[in-house]
Amino acid sequence: MDPSWRYKHGFRPTLRHLMILVLGVAIMLSMVAPVTGSRTSTANWLLIPWLPLTLILLSLLILVFDRRGPAKFWLAGLIATLSMPAFVVWVDGLAWWLDAWRAWAVLLVVCNALGLVALVRLAPWLPRRCPECGLRSLLPLGRRTTGLRWCASCGYSRRGG
Repeated sequence: MDPSWRYKHGFRPTLRHLMILVLGVAIMLSMVAPVTGSRTSTANWLLIPWLPLTLILLSLLILVFDRRGPAKFWLAGLIATLSMPAFVVWVDGLAWWLDAWRAWAVLLVVCNALGLVALVRLAPWLPRRCPECGLRSLLPLGRRTTGLRWCASCGYSRRGG
């Protein structure tokens, strides 16, 4: 194969990545299956408190089973950060289903504000366009103060900004 060839979008999932995803979905469904049996209603999905925590479980699976590299820690942190907005969606759905949104108004406002802050704080950790290869795969690594960025497609790295 020509070494200068690049996949169009820079994302190359391997069999290991797909198996991590399958394992994460299987574990999540095994937690949900007893609650959503034939004798229970599908509304019990909202009563499962550990559903928002499945993103943390998926990030732990990535940390344990994925190969070494900077993208591993970036992806695990990004997925774990999404657990707070998932929790907010779960609380909103639970309040709507129980018809308790009026009683829980203050709690819902605080939870939605925290979820919005979590999403806004997530924006700097999204990949940027690489100046070398032009693909959107320049990942921010480390703390915000270090400013280390690494391209997952071509290996370009820079420090600062």
